[in-house]
Amino acid sequence: MFTVEKHLETIKSNLEQQSAVLVNNLREVVGYTFAADVELLDFSAFIEPSNHELSIMLF
Repeated sequence: MFTVEKHLETIKSNLEQQSAVLVNNLREVVGYTFAADVELLDFSAFIEPSNHELSIMLF
């Protein structure tokens, strides 16, 4: 039977398995060429609890 707890546990498990890939991808993005006046890149993770969406934004 599907439960929210099982779904969240699956997300957590998948994130743990893919964390090294994520870190490497974020490090790659940091190496990209941006406008000359960009001094700092900031990544923020967001969770949409109503539909269990995860996203990472670059500021």
